[in-house]
Amino acid sequence: MKNWIAFEPDPENFAKLAAFAATQSTASTLFPCGLSETFMQVQFAANEGAASDLGTGSGEMTVPCVALDDAVHGLCPDYIKLDIKGAEHSALLGMRKTIAAARPHLAVSAYHRPEDLWALAQTITELAPYAKLYLRQHAFNAFDTVFYAVPQDGTTHSRVS
Repeated sequence: MKNWIAFEPDPENFAKLAAFAATQSTASTLFPCGLSETFMQVQFAANEGAASDLGTGSGEMTVPCVALDDAVHGLCPDYIKLDIKGAEHSALLGMRKTIAAARPHLAVSAYHRPEDLWALAQTITELAPYAKLYLRQHAFNAFDTVFYAVPQDGTTHSRVS
């Protein structure tokens, strides 16, 4: 792995992420915000570890969210992982240019909202027609159900201009 980029809006989790990144031998770029289709401010329930929640309207703080396509230009990832509390659909729409140009593998959580099982499948299929879509359940209940989009032509990504 050459480098990695991470987005984390929760201040406590961001501090842990930064501390972890400092121990790694690979380069990293960290953003203290969430991902969405466009730039927006959303309510956020913070400092609850894995239970922190974005966009519920009941949060005690407001955090910025950005489209990946707007935040990082010329990015050519070979792998994108999203486990972002039901904001996966909006985040995917905000990275459509990056997905089209880079043709990455995708790992997208599909268990936060019931409609994710069909809505995310449709969105991923539209944004990543180069890939075969798989669904895997990693736990005994519906938690940790993930869509994997795997490039089928052997090409992970192309040059981004």
